[in-house]
Amino acid sequence: MKKQTKIKCSSLPTRSLIATSLLFWLLLEHIKALDLAYGVFWTLVAILMLAFIAAPAWR
Repeated sequence: MKKQTKIKCSSLPTRSLIATSLLFWLLLEHIKALDLAYGVFWTLVAILMLAFIAAPAWR
């Protein structure tokens, strides 16, 4: 039996927020959400994007 090769979590690429935000945007479109929901959603996306970009500088 061959020895299994395992990849460390730290070696995997980070997850991008872009695909997740597009998925939720499509969900909001599908359920015909109010404009307020879009505003809250895009505000959260902007904050998370800034945190995602600035996180390596904080280490």
